Parts: sequence; structure tokens; C-alpha cells
Amino acid sequence: MKISKKAKRWIVAIAVILGVVLIGALLNGLGAFDSVKDSVRDKMEGYRNEANLIEYDATYKALDGTEKGITFSVSKDGSIKIDGTATEDLEILLNTVDRPAGLITLGAVDFGIEDGDRAYITVADSSDVYRSYAKSDVVFSVAGNGDPLMVKLVIKAGTVIENAIIRPTLNTGVDAIDYYSAN
Repeated sequence: MKISKKAKRWIVAIAVILGVVLIGALLNGLGAFDSVKDSVRDKMEGYRNEANLIEYDATYKALDGTEKGITFSVSKDGSIKIDGTATEDLEILLNTVDRPAGLITLGAVDFGIEDGDRAYITVADSSDVYRSYAKSDVVFSVAGNGDPLMVKLVIKAGTVIENAIIRPTLNTGVDAIDYYSAN
């Protein structure tokens, strides 16, 4: 039985495709692509710490743009670049967080300005408000039931912020987490 040249090409092409798929599956099963996938993810999305209770969702992403004189640029890793002069007081909801019971830490957020009362992050429920500071973390205790916690960005009118990059963190426990995971 004689096989045509066209049929031979098809057989070779199918064998090459199957070989590539088989080799890829074997390497992937051995974890050979894990470091490559992690490296690509780091470059594409940053490397946001999964212990951060502030989710990078639609509410957070909606901050991207200019409001009351301040321009916000939200990166794929959730860090926020802030630039401009606030023409009015700003209080913007970044996220709502399901209320975990126990101790919570709001990480320090440095806006690069002298007066820490001009720009900060708050975490609030219906009865209490906790705020961030540039140089120190804030630890507080919450009951596990009740309203979700609201995480807000506050900037007072007249505040000048020049290309600050902030990375808000909120986590359970008494030690603030690093914004980027240490894998």
C-alpha cells in the first residue's frame, strides 16, 4: 500500500503536535513550568499578598481616574499611584470586607506628605473607625458578627500629593503583612 505525499505530511504534522502536547503535559506534571508561570504572573499582575483582606475587585478598580483634583492610577497588583491637589475633601470606598473575628492589623500607608492627618486609609463599621498612619501599623479587635468593615481612602481638601504609590493592607493577627508575598 502506497501513501501519498499529502497523507505523509498530515501524519508527520499530527505526530509533531502529539509530541509537543505530550512533552508539555509531562513537564507541567513535574512542575517544570511553575517558576515560569510565577515569573510571568509577577510581571503581569505584581505579586499581591493573598493574606490581604482588601480584595482587588470592581469597587477597587473603579478608583482609576481623576476625582476632585486627584488622579488615581490603580495597578494590576492593587497598588495605587496618587497625584494632584485635592480641591475638596475626598472619602472614597475602596472595598468592603467580611468581618473576621479577633485582632486585625491595618498596615501603615505613607502618602509621602508631612501631615499624616491630610491623607490616610480608614477601616470602619457602624460604630468604630480606625485609621492608618504613615509610620506605624494599627491593631484593633472586632467581633465576628455584624456589618462588614468598610475600607476607605481619605484625602483632605488642599492636600498636595506628588506621585505617591500606596499599597493598603488589612489582615488578621497583630503583625502587618508585606504587600507582596514572599514565595
